[in-house]
Amino acid sequence: MPHGVRSSKTKPISKNGDAYTPKPGVSDVVLARKTFEDIKEQGNSGKRLSNNSALISTMAKHGRISDCIDMLSYFEKQGVTTKLFADRAVFNAFCRADKFERALQVFERLSKAGPLDPWVYGWAMNAATQLDRQEVLAAIFRVLVPEYDTDVTTTDSFQVDTTYDLVYEMLQDACSRGVDLSEPALRSFATFAFKAAHSDLALTVVSISQNGNSSVSREIVEAALTSCCFDSRWSDVIRVFEDTPANLRPNLASDSLGAVMKAYARSGDEFFALELFENHKAKWGKFACNIALDVLLETDQADAALTLAKDMKRHGVKWNSRTYTAVALAYIRSGLLDEARVFLSDNAKLLQNCSYGAYRELIECYMNARGDNLTACQLIVDLIENNKEVEFSDWQDALQLADLEDKIPSHLMLTERESPVGRGFRAESSSVAHHIPLMPAEVSLALEVFDDIWNADGSGLTRNTATKLLTTMIKHKHISDCVEMVDYFKERRVLPKPFACAAAFNLLCDAKEDDLALQLFEGMLQDGMFLSGGDCIRALNVAMKLDNHELASSIGDYMKENVMHADERQAH
Repeated sequence: MPHGVRSSKTKPISKNGDAYTPKPGVSDVVLARKTFEDIKEQGNSGKRLSNNSALISTMAKHGRISDCIDMLSYFEKQGVTTKLFADRAVFNAFCRADKFERALQVFERLSKAGPLDPWVYGWAMNAATQLDRQEVLAAIFRVLVPEYDTDVTTTDSFQVDTTYDLVYEMLQDACSRGVDLSEPALRSFATFAFKAAHSDLALTVVSISQNGNSSVSREIVEAALTSCCFDSRWSDVIRVFEDTPANLRPNLASDSLGAVMKAYARSGDEFFALELFENHKAKWGKFACNIALDVLLETDQADAALTLAKDMKRHGVKWNSRTYTAVALAYIRSGLLDEARVFLSDNAKLLQNCSYGAYRELIECYMNARGDNLTACQLIVDLIENNKEVEFSDWQDALQLADLEDKIPSHLMLTERESPVGRGFRAESSSVAHHIPLMPAEVSLALEVFDDIWNADGSGLTRNTATKLLTTMIKHKHISDCVEMVDYFKERRVLPKPFACAAAFNLLCDAKEDDLALQLFEGMLQDGMFLSGGDCIRALNVAMKLDNHELASSIGDYMKENVMHADERQAH
């Protein structure tokens, strides 16, 4: 286990609890992988692997977990070690990817080298908690608090039910015994509280710091603010903020500022939350800006919300799905319904299944304020197509739309799409091969099997084979090969299994291969497969766009017979 904790403040936890490390260019990953493959091919014994730390550090900083595992395994077999900076990077990557078992293995190696930064101990305690490794937590605690001589190995020593509370109880016990806690140790506990969202632990650390000889650090305050916000402990967030020294408040990270804003807003003081936001423009970030947008919408300031959204881009603050949702609502509540409709359509993917509320509000406005039922009907289809979870009433509205198919102008059903994706990429000349990324081995093998079946005039093509080939192309998003396979399987009258067909249908729709997608769906319908409501609505939309009213009617009948009845059974 570790020898101690470093007292230096190098690499403090950031707003995400990270130690900041600049990322290299993506080309570094390709070069590192090639170098590693060359080393293995040359049968390097490991005695001259002077750049192994740089190689694995590059992979870690890009989150290439499988590459990190491969390299670690190879280096261990060769009997070589990696430097501390590389081990820290790998530990960071494993924790981020929830590979906690591997993270603790790296931590064991790190701990033997001497004192570590507080964030490393904090992340290691979180990993041990996730794995229910109580002995690891107790060992780390004894390193951080060497004066604590109580023999603690399990939660049996305390009145706690889970490993989650073990560190909290040990800290409480240490305080009751009058054990002194160093500032680096407190920062380690604060980091753990932040990662584990343990608000009680975070508040205890703040209290110890306030009653100690040293001043409360920014990291400790931020851990308390964010963890209490996560637990919706608004009064505690406000109390910690108001107890924070005035000279420290401007230095709080953007996420901590957002937590304070949210606490004041949820406590009924929306205008102070906005005042706080305006007074700290230098700390603008996604979380804080999104909180401000929510508060502006809640206080009927939709125009101001649109202005803020534009200011975010000018300040270099990137939008996320929450931002797009807030902007859509701001358009609607400003009376800009047409702009809202275009915005929702243009940013469907960026909204990431978060547009349900905005669509419902917009539909109500078109139906009640404008009396435009045709546009409202189209918006219902868009709502169902762009959201995974919908209400029972939405299915009813969609079925009513299916009955009106001949009365709705086709141009209202879908906007014009781009031309289909080009085919035959694999037949291109080798002169452009250097522009194409390396093909995964799984894809290469699947294509070889498909070519053999093609050249053998379909010999060996079974439903299981077709399913495996198609799912491989879907998994790696090889659109052109997926299109080619679906077309060939249709010609050979071999239909893959339902889950593969459904995935291929959605992939073809995303690739704007409407004709082939609809043919595949028709085959699924004729084969008696169970079709999900979402896929039915999407197929219905495509059928209407292509003026295939006969198939649209069949889809509507299927939905009435199966989807609606299934939903009714679930409702009862």
